[in-house]
Amino acid sequence: PLDERLTETVEFLGRTYQKYALENGVYFAPIDEASRPYSKGVALEEVSRLELMHSVLRKVFDDRLIFPPVNSPRRILDCGCGSGDWAVDVARRFPDCEVLGIDISPHIMPEDGPNNLEFQIDDLNGRFTFPSDYFDLVHSQMVAGGIHSTRWRSYIQDMIRVLRPGGWCQMVEVYFNAQSDNGTLERDHALSEWSREYLDTMHRQKDPRAAMHLASWMRSEGFTEVESRLLTLPMCAWPSEAREQGIGTANSENVAQLLYSLGLYPLIQLRGLELEPHITSREASYGKNLQQQQTEQRSSSPTNIHPSIMLIKPPRLASCARILHQVTRRNAPFTSRTFSSLNEPNTSPPLYQKIRQEFKSAMRSGDKPRLNALRSIMTANTNAAKADRPITNDVQLINLIRNLYRMSSEAATQAKDNDRPELAAQEEEQMEIYSNLIANSGVETLDEAKLKALVGDAVAASKSAGTVAKKLMGDVMKRLSGAFEGKDVDMKLVARLVQEMAV
Repeated sequence: PLDERLTETVEFLGRTYQKYALENGVYFAPIDEASRPYSKGVALEEVSRLELMHSVLRKVFDDRLIFPPVNSPRRILDCGCGSGDWAVDVARRFPDCEVLGIDISPHIMPEDGPNNLEFQIDDLNGRFTFPSDYFDLVHSQMVAGGIHSTRWRSYIQDMIRVLRPGGWCQMVEVYFNAQSDNGTLERDHALSEWSREYLDTMHRQKDPRAAMHLASWMRSEGFTEVESRLLTLPMCAWPSEAREQGIGTANSENVAQLLYSLGLYPLIQLRGLELEPHITSREASYGKNLQQQQTEQRSSSPTNIHPSIMLIKPPRLASCARILHQVTRRNAPFTSRTFSSLNEPNTSPPLYQKIRQEFKSAMRSGDKPRLNALRSIMTANTNAAKADRPITNDVQLINLIRNLYRMSSEAATQAKDNDRPELAAQEEEQMEIYSNLIANSGVETLDEAKLKALVGDAVAASKSAGTVAKKLMGDVMKRLSGAFEGKDVDMKLVARLVQEMAV
């Protein structure tokens, strides 16, 4: 069943947003389903804009949906599918292929589609729970606005893990940095100001320049045969060549809506700008300049943004599947419209409520290290709910945090081994935050000395009762359950102590 909190919406200056996405800093674009014209009469419906963006990109890519040599795919994953246009087109092109589209919002997904297409609700900032070596192609397009800046590398690692050896990853991102080839787009131009304000605002939590780094990130994480292309996307009909002029004409309407849709919440709510001078009048000013460029400066005033296309092939090695061993999601039959909710449990322990409050404080203060640590906890809590193992008390939550501590410790060690001290320092900073959260949780922690004493007594009692060796572990754990109840216990340490004392 779909978690009701994912369907909750809020209104902001006449636009509809997903409440969960805003509160968790996931995505700041609207999810309007009904047309809402603004003063100039242009529809602001986000679904229509996404469909228009899809059609523009198809023109740019000469109607190619898939660039790598994928002939008879069995399974395709579309990350951040949005309104589902790409996923629907691919499912129709490959009717024997299972296509899965995932997105944070259920509001803009299509009501129907091909029988080989499934939609799933999920936050891409959480680690993938799909089986390893599962997909033939992973597609990720224009997700930079929803991916946390610290998530990109693990996001790429997840793609490698779920791709079968020899599979492909195709990524398309747009760097929203408006430029003119002849320099006529000056710094004080409305469009230049929008780009500057938007990039600076989003940089606090996202990486709006991700398109420029994808190739290097992917190579460093183990992808091979990486092909990167930087294309110019005309924002109006300035080119003289018919094909480019057609793209610019189609994109001009998309850009007019995009400036408002993407910029409204970040610039007004997050950056604190005023609506009239910074959004409405600037957008109108841009519209005027757009008309001038189309009619007067077609050959001399090229204005572009740059979509970056990455085609990446993972190594044909088993090691590419070793990033995450635990798989919690089973393969499910594909239907035309199936939603699975991958959100937090409805009942959260007191410590988790405290963590959510600290997360909001960290967002206000811009404390990135703390934001990253708290966000990891919230994501792991969501993942536990996915696997039908919801966190319901503080002890379980502490165990979850302790596991994140171990993961950071292992990552720090690996970074040091690879001569990456800056990455090791980041992981160690995360470890310190996790340790402080555990220490200040209000839950009693049983240290190693106390555990040795308790385990020693339980092992001795179990042996005296005649418990056979192969049942000793279970019997000892049963005897210790009362002593451990309501306390913070490192169960891996307990298991090791039992094994050592059982000899």
